[in-house]
Amino acid sequence: MAMFTALISNAALLLAMVLILDLARDDADGTARRLPAPLAGAILGVIAIGAMLAAYRAGPGLIFDTRSVLFGASGLFFGPVPTLIATVIAAAYRLSLGGPGAIVGVASIIVSGAIGILWSKLRRGPLANIGWRELLALGLTIHVVLLGMFAVMLPSSTMTVAGVALPFLTLYPLATVAIGMLIANRLGHERTRAALTASEHRYRALFDSSITPLVVMNPADGRFIDCNPAAITAYRLPDRDAVLGLTPLDVSAPQQPDGEDSATAATRHIADCVRNGLAIFDWRHRRPDGEIWDAEVRLMKFRQEERDLVQFSLTDITELRRGEEARRTLMQAIEQAPASIVITDMDANIEYVNPAFSRVTGYDLDEVRGKNPRILQSGQTPPERHVELWNTITSGQTWSGVLHNKRKDGSFYWEQAYIGPVCDERGRISHFVAVKENITERMLAEEELVRARDAAEGATRAKSAFLATMSHEIRTPLTGVLGMAQLLLQDEVSESERRDYARTILNCGNSLLTLLNDILDLSKVESGRIELAAAPYAPGQLLEEVADLFGQAAENKGVALVVDAVDAGDTDRRYVGDPTRLRQMLSNYVSNAIKFSSAGAVHLAVRRIAHPDGDVLRFSVRDEGIGIPPEQQELLFRPFVQLDSSSARAYGGSGLGLSIVRSVAEVMDGSAGCDSVPGAGSTFWFEVPAQTLAAGVEARAAPRGPADAGLAAGWRPRRILLAEDNAVNRKVVELMLRKQGIEVISAEDGAAALAKLQSDAAPPDLVLMDCQMPVLDGFETTRRIRAWQAAEGRAYLPIIALTANAFEEDRQRCLDAGMDDFITKPLNLPRLLAAFDSLHRTAPGAAQAARPLYDRRPDRGEPEK
Repeated sequence: MAMFTALISNAALLLAMVLILDLARDDADGTARRLPAPLAGAILGVIAIGAMLAAYRAGPGLIFDTRSVLFGASGLFFGPVPTLIATVIAAAYRLSLGGPGAIVGVASIIVSGAIGILWSKLRRGPLANIGWRELLALGLTIHVVLLGMFAVMLPSSTMTVAGVALPFLTLYPLATVAIGMLIANRLGHERTRAALTASEHRYRALFDSSITPLVVMNPADGRFIDCNPAAITAYRLPDRDAVLGLTPLDVSAPQQPDGEDSATAATRHIADCVRNGLAIFDWRHRRPDGEIWDAEVRLMKFRQEERDLVQFSLTDITELRRGEEARRTLMQAIEQAPASIVITDMDANIEYVNPAFSRVTGYDLDEVRGKNPRILQSGQTPPERHVELWNTITSGQTWSGVLHNKRKDGSFYWEQAYIGPVCDERGRISHFVAVKENITERMLAEEELVRARDAAEGATRAKSAFLATMSHEIRTPLTGVLGMAQLLLQDEVSESERRDYARTILNCGNSLLTLLNDILDLSKVESGRIELAAAPYAPGQLLEEVADLFGQAAENKGVALVVDAVDAGDTDRRYVGDPTRLRQMLSNYVSNAIKFSSAGAVHLAVRRIAHPDGDVLRFSVRDEGIGIPPEQQELLFRPFVQLDSSSARAYGGSGLGLSIVRSVAEVMDGSAGCDSVPGAGSTFWFEVPAQTLAAGVEARAAPRGPADAGLAAGWRPRRILLAEDNAVNRKVVELMLRKQGIEVISAEDGAAALAKLQSDAAPPDLVLMDCQMPVLDGFETTRRIRAWQAAEGRAYLPIIALTANAFEEDRQRCLDAGMDDFITKPLNLPRLLAAFDSLHRTAPGAAQAARPLYDRRPDRGEPEK
């Protein structure tokens, strides 16, 4: 029992010394220092000596202690060198003690250490993971070997060996387990601490070397407690100390992009991270110089030294934001562009179209995605243009041109297209893009301009031909006038020759007047100043009058004028219209029919035709002449146009008559046209509304023109005051009127006329007033005459305007000035005498209500020009 107690004490001492050694290796921060091998061996040797000093003495020179436990553990955990050094020290000390057990004691030291070394070499895995079973096995192995060695080397001490066998096989293995577990546990701690230290070093290295800005923050107060160099650079601060102690507000813009206050937003994000362990968001920062930059922030919670910390990383997304904004702007520009934009792959399959494309074509993106743009082809664009397009863009160049395409609804449109390749970063074509502008309106306008240009050029050519014809038409009668006048000036002209020359001059003058009236009529129609009378007329009577007017001309050509009894029961019914204009329109047709007929007959007809919008009267003139091809019939009614300018030479005419007929018919809300067969004659017609005269209204036919009145007897003034500034005109009027037995008092201007009127004791019966005169014009003179009459109580004096102005506004201006009638130059004597008679039959003072006499073409016997 004493031996057990001594050995337990020795084992406890050994454990205590090993524990003291283990604690002595710790630094102040708890980190274990690794002792050099010689020092470790020396310390182990000293511990062995200490165990031997407290050994159990079984007899002289024979001691038992726990040095075998120490050296077994040393060989296992410390290795050969420390174990060898400790063996030398312990063996030397044992030999110094002497006794019969000295050799066995040294041998036990060597064998225990050798078994421990051999065991460490044979086992696998780290010693820190060694278990108590393995340590127990090691302890039993060592001490079983030692008991055998004792039995062999100490035969005389069998009783001693038997006495120590029980502690050797129980106490010593348990001591081996205790010391081994102590050392293994220490190794485990060292290994864990080393791993943590290495991990911390790696983390710090990664933390400091990371190109991503990293900052560690205390969520309790929001202050930064650590950062890496990348964060210093990102914040543009001088060093790490300048970052530490800052808060998120110190490096943030006052407000975030969504308008939220940065303080509120930062508190919310930090709370989310502490609660959830992670928070990711975009943040707008501000650098010390005021520069604003955006970053994606990733907050991550971690625990260190018994407290929660937050590490966050910063990813600068300023350029990304700018790129996104640029892409968004670009996409908005494409989406909102007024031009159509189409993107296709390399095989020309559509991948994208913008809304403008849909508006122009009617196709939306889903309808055309994956399809070829040829779905827009209309067949109107030349195929070679599409071939040129494809060859150009596949060669890497841009093609531009006009395409005539077809919409979804089948309608056509034009577009100016710019199509080119899109290349990737390696310069290879990846897509094609087309930008197309709808130019339909421009193309239609250009076509209209071309048509207008052609029409204008045609009109110019027609006007040029017309001017040439006018030159001929004017010069021909003018040649007659001048030639006959020169003949009249010759000596020895007989009376019959003189009268013949005078008639020729009169006819030529009438021809010139007819031409001038045609031009004036066309001018009135084109300017919209033509006015229509509303008077009763009988259609049949109009036909008869026109037939009578052209009877002699038709007889001279050998052509018969026939008034057909078409709707005879209706031709004498009275209608309301402008008989003078109707007579003029019929005269134009009849004149042309006679002109282009060499034999046969010309038929005049009128009939009433029922129409949904109101009945019409259709007047027609049919000839048996040369006829007109269908494609040229419409040209007849255009101003200045003749089918062949040579016809002006063969037949005469200005090319205005038919144009005037159609224009006047349209003013009357009617129409005009031609039906003709080449070689079989033509029928020219016009239709006007059939406005029947109301019951009870006087159905008096319009009076025949003054041309038909000749010099019939009527009232003649005895004395006339003539105000005319042109001496030739005064002479003509004076001679004409004096031939009629009328006394003429002449004045060269309005002031002279007014003076003669006021000073003459025998006032004239009538005044002929020129409108355009020097000193005082006819209008002002008339107003002064009317004022003088009223002031002096004089009798009403009729005043007839005598002017070269022939438009409606000129007539109205004369009436407004106080004149009673209106006669245009050149003066026609029968018309003037008829005006005298008309004014005489009108009550004095009411002459303004009398219907004025217009220039009604007194002589229509001249063929139409």
